Amino acid sequence: MGRRRHGGWGFSQEALATAEGLAAARQAFDEARVDVFASSHTCLPVLQRVGDGRLIANNGAAGMPNSRGERYGIATRISVSRSTNAIYSMRAASVFVEAIPLRYDYAAWERVFLELWPEGSAAHRSYYKRITGGPSYDLVQAVREEEKWAPASAGATI
Repeated sequence: MGRRRHGGWGFSQEALATAEGLAAARQAFDEARVDVFASSHTCLPVLQRVGDGRLIANNGAAGMPNSRGERYGIATRISVSRSTNAIYSMRAASVFVEAIPLRYDYAAWERVFLELWPEGSAAHRSYYKRITGGPSYDLVQAVREEEKWAPASAGATI
């Protein structure tokens, strides 16, 4: 399949905001002969249409916030029926591809995090701001119809 994608990084919102990333995604679809790729663990979510009804669903992170001001993770759901809990969704062929919020006990998670990774630790420096306030990313940035996507607005920080 050409260049391998470790952990789905080729399907990250940053990669899919580039012409090269979209070309690689089209090639992956052509080679795999599928309608949907589901990916995860790339920090920020994206649901990207890649021509001819094909979709890439990337949930971002299941265990911490994925958008500014929110305190829940996201899981991808693929089903022939719609969910009443979806944050956003698109249809590919006969299935609905949806982002489902994973709500958790925020206070308990913050306590455990601080016990394991106190202020000054590398993990605290990397993740605490995101855990408490979310990344500099809005969910409207995650839902992308390919032909309407403007790469200049892809910029986001975690």
